Amino acid sequence: AEVMPFGEPTTVEALTAMALLHFRQSGVDAQVIEVGLGGELDSTNVVMPDVCAITNISFDHVDILGPTIESIARAKAGIIKPGVPVVLAPQMEGALEVALSVAGRKRAPVTQVGTDIRWSVDGMVGNRQQLHLTTPRECYDIELPLVGDHQAENAAVAVAAGEIFLGGRLNSEAVVRGLAAVRWPGRLEQMSWNGVQVIVDGAHSPYAMQRMVSALD
Repeated sequence: AEVMPFGEPTTVEALTAMALLHFRQSGVDAQVIEVGLGGELDSTNVVMPDVCAITNISFDHVDILGPTIESIARAKAGIIKPGVPVVLAPQMEGALEVALSVAGRKRAPVTQVGTDIRWSVDGMVGNRQQLHLTTPRECYDIELPLVGDHQAENAAVAVAAGEIFLGGRLNSEAVVRGLAAVRWPGRLEQMSWNGVQVIVDGAHSPYAMQRMVSALD
């Protein structure tokens, strides 16, 4: 029998390999790879990216990633590669210090949402946020069909990563059209059940619950 010194591949490792093979066989122009858990030791971290993005780091999977925001941030910052640009969503102070320290050590240029990239929600039309987004390259007026400040932050991270990846090839009108077409079931999704209006959300950590309650207001 073949000896596997690190044990058999896990389900997640097998799925990651299958996905990467599928993307290669399909001849895709670009891949968006999301970390499954943590970062440094996640199976997706075999990828050498063109740009890294780290959304808001909060307390999650503490049994594996450690009990402090700094230990979780160290695992997440493990995706940062030497010289590869990083986009950071707004972070708790301890998490921000860790991420900036790792990026500095690896000479990875950092773009921060909230400082380098500014956004404001100028109102709501139905369940669409009117989002104004200013980056070093462009100003965008966006209708975002996702509710909550956290989704505005996520949109800003996505736009920043797109600008870095595509540079001058990124069409600002395509950004506006793309974000207007976003559909994300189970994220403050409004549904009707037996004639009753219901809001469905998958928040599963204390921080996510806080953001959900804030958005409900």
